[in-house]
Amino acid sequence: MFKSVAKLKWDRVLTIARRILQEIESTPDGKLDFKQLERDTGFLVHIVMTYRTVNPYLKGLHHSIDSWRLNQKEDGWKMKAKAYLEFLATIQDDEVRERCINSNTIGHPPRVNYDVRLVSDMKALERFFDKEEPTKVNMRAKSCHQVIYGVGDASGDGFGDSFLTKDGLSYHIGI
Repeated sequence: MFKSVAKLKWDRVLTIARRILQEIESTPDGKLDFKQLERDTGFLVHIVMTYRTVNPYLKGLHHSIDSWRLNQKEDGWKMKAKAYLEFLATIQDDEVRERCINSNTIGHPPRVNYDVRLVSDMKALERFFDKEEPTKVNMRAKSCHQVIYGVGDASGDGFGDSFLTKDGLSYHIGI
């Protein structure tokens, strides 16, 4: 039993990857539209339900969406709580520190920086989905069966057969 997605969804993934790559190349400020990235990520998360191997290639999108948050390191990963508290402790002005602490509640900016790995992630998606027809994925194979081809002879008075299996040659001669 196999699972797949509709051709329309398959093509949409390719369109998303190519649009993001084109937008990265043409953006004058090095930023991407936050809401569009969020919509694209939501659709790609839906696609991951069918193609689980695509999941790691969404990390660049997640890092880009969260790039505006102050608790993100330069490589896009979230700071550990201890490191973030140490970062806040380095801020001398109490008012600035309070704004940093409350920054996650004020909302996102309209445009965000894109993560360095977003380009390679989108190229990987482009390569995976750049096929005419959607790939079929095997669903829950519960068992595996082996078909064995054997030779037998039941002509006349004699009888014989032979089978080659993983354990070796199995044969019977005579009645």
